[in-house]
Amino acid sequence: EYKNADEMNNLLKQQQGRLDFPTEFERMEMDIPHPPGALLACNNYFSDQLWREEFANGKLQEGLQEWEDANSLDYFYCTILRKEIDPRSGETLYTVEAVADDDGSESFLWESAPDVMFHYLDKPYGTDMFLQNAFRHDIGIPDEIFPLRWRNLSPLYRQDERDYDEEDD
Repeated sequence: EYKNADEMNNLLKQQQGRLDFPTEFERMEMDIPHPPGALLACNNYFSDQLWREEFANGKLQEGLQEWEDANSLDYFYCTILRKEIDPRSGETLYTVEAVADDDGSESFLWESAPDVMFHYLDKPYGTDMFLQNAFRHDIGIPDEIFPLRWRNLSPLYRQDERDYDEEDD
């Protein structure tokens, strides 16, 4: 079933703390597919260690919101490598590899991060307008509303430039 990144992110918000993301090893072992139209990404707020104190004090959501208000929000595509249960909170924490650029030359390893870091982004050419069964319909704009000079795609209108000039006057 197709779900775009917005639908996946709404699901993340509704199920915050209750979703169990599979690791890449689990995906391969149990043949779990990735969502067809979206890629998992990680919030760059987690690229430094400042969030750990807020997480320990139970104020991660407030810190994340303050940071998002003050900074531009960037996401890195990420892969879940490992997960573990935090003995204090019972929350599932993840170890992820985040790729900071398209060619994969710069990556980060984030350990013991909560699921609030995850966000889905649309795959290139993965939105619903690229589906094979997407509804498409001709717009049907009449040719008469365009000047003759603009109608140069059809061989019928590829006449001598003087004809265009005479008719446009």
